[in-house]
Amino acid sequence: MVLHWQIPYIVTLSLTAVTAAALFALSWRRRHLSGAYALMALSVGLAVWGICEAAEGIVHDVSGMITINKLSYFGIVSVPPLWLLFAIQRTGSIGWVSRRGLWLLALPSIVTLPLALSNEWHGLVWAEVPIVELEGFNLLDPVYGPAFWIFVAYAYTTIFAATYLLVRVALRSLHKHRTQAVILIAAVVIPAAASLMHVLKLNPLATVDITPMIFSIAAVIVGWLLLGLYPLYTLPVAHRTIIENMDDGVLVVDLNGHLIDANSAAASLLGWSDRPLVGERLISVLIDHPEVRQLYQELSAPGSDQRRDETLLGRDKVETFVELSVLDLSGRDGDTVGQVIVIRDITDRKQAQVQAAERMAE
Repeated sequence: MVLHWQIPYIVTLSLTAVTAAALFALSWRRRHLSGAYALMALSVGLAVWGICEAAEGIVHDVSGMITINKLSYFGIVSVPPLWLLFAIQRTGSIGWVSRRGLWLLALPSIVTLPLALSNEWHGLVWAEVPIVELEGFNLLDPVYGPAFWIFVAYAYTTIFAATYLLVRVALRSLHKHRTQAVILIAAVVIPAAASLMHVLKLNPLATVDITPMIFSIAAVIVGWLLLGLYPLYTLPVAHRTIIENMDDGVLVVDLNGHLIDANSAAASLLGWSDRPLVGERLISVLIDHPEVRQLYQELSAPGSDQRRDETLLGRDKVETFVELSVLDLSGRDGDTVGQVIVIRDITDRKQAQVQAAERMAE
């Protein structure tokens, strides 16, 4: 028989499992993108944490509850470094830290796990583990030790560093994707706040830690925004400045063909009164220029040896010859993260060629 106080644990277990599975599936489908594998590992950690948290409220004997609480640390310690790793990779900030630096960032988690598993020998993670009785059943209400609080300080520093990186990306995209940017900011801030409330024992659900459930839901939203439908990842400021000042038209797309950036020259060449929204598919925004769209699809097709060609661009009843070049865009880790399409107005060159041919014919 399920008691009413056990329902929150069962809900936590169910929602965490479902959202973690959704996060893993989303990350697997987008595994070619930077940060996807970190998000996959994060989904496993969140699932372990959530399942253990729910199981702890269902198991009745004290020794079993303590064992499950220890096992939950396999998930708990994985979340901060993996969340930061995802943020670093997905926002293009990998240059900030070396491979050795990444291991150092994970060191507190690596140290905390064995301390939690061997806590009865030293009491550094839980100084005491008092039992709270609820409707005839026992629940743990631990008094935390110094190692726990050191890990908490590390975890929140790490999580807020990841939050800063992700919020910075959201703010850059605020003028182009306001709704998605606001959702992203909320998704990275709310889990940290929920976890802090639980640690400080301000959680309205008392002994139920809803952090893994909220973190799983938030991670799905962040993954969907940054790996899925709305690619809020934007180019670094220096790159955008260079692109904006180029005479040639430049379009930047991600691996899914969504537009990341477009400079003024491209907007002028293609006759856009305003630049298209970031996140739309390039073939959709080129609907009024079928000749350019077709050439782009041919040049960007997998296995295509030709990456440059010319076409006639019909614009305001004026014939404009353009040269289209498609270049692969690599991330800091060397993986292909998108494509750069350069559109060069070669009308003057074409006219000069025609005039030269006419003179030779005379």
